[in-house]
Amino acid sequence: MKNKLFFLFFLLIFLAGCSYEKETFRKLEKQGDTLFSQGRKKEAIERWQDALKFKKTSCIYEKMVVTLIMERENEQATMWAEQGLTYFPDCCNLIYNLSYLCLLEKNYDKCLKNIERLLAINEYYPEAHFMKGMIFEQTGRIKEAKEEYVKEININPGCKKAWKKIKEIGDEK
Repeated sequence: MKNKLFFLFFLLIFLAGCSYEKETFRKLEKQGDTLFSQGRKKEAIERWQDALKFKKTSCIYEKMVVTLIMERENEQATMWAEQGLTYFPDCCNLIYNLSYLCLLEKNYDKCLKNIERLLAINEYYPEAHFMKGMIFEQTGRIKEAKEEYVKEININPGCKKAWKKIKEIGDEK
């Protein structure tokens, strides 16, 4: 009987601890969201980092990466995207943002590798074919670039950027 009571006591303590961590995570995430909406991006990132100590979610990593990109902290954004992908290797948003960062750094090989990884997971991801076309265009592979812009339009007919690129390429010939 004593063993059962002892076990139940520790089970209750464990469950209370789990509940505390869950609530603390939610509170920190919400604080980060509020700070972001107030334009206090650096403070928001700090809260989200604190939240990650309690629970790792792809959503928190995505928020941090996008915010860092907005702040032009590309090196930090890359680091957080890569860290997030160690926990969530198939997270399309993190892969796309990492690809975007590689494109900004003109690291076309790594960008292409990431975009192909993304398209293997989700061939309909918005603007993925557009980014692949940008890579091809930047590396002089114009025909392949145009093919990717066409693929983007077939998936996302409202992509004005892809329509513009097709027109530009067509005008160059």
